[in-house]
Amino acid sequence: MSLLAIFGAIVVIASIKEGSIAGGGAFVDHWAGKGVQAVKDLWSEATAGTEEAADAVAEEVQPAVDAAAEAGQEATTTAPPPAAAPPTMAKKANQTSSPL
Repeated sequence: MSLLAIFGAIVVIASIKEGSIAGGGAFVDHWAGKGVQAVKDLWSEATAGTEEAADAVAEEVQPAVDAAAEAGQEATTTAPPPAAAPPTMAKKANQTSSPL
């Protein structure tokens, strides 16, 4: 059953209840408007809650982030220089390999 058929059935039922098609349409329009407003209200509450949760997590994590950044800064200033790369075993240009 399509959404349009369901909406049409609701309008017909509301029209019978209200006694006119205009009254049924107004009833369904008011009902749909309240539903849309309820969804908007729930959405704004949910987004406000997520922003508050994100702020709370940021406050809890910030000391650890600061400590890690400080430790990283100390590690880069006190670390010894990297060791020189070991010499390679490259063949000389005049050497050939022999299976024997």
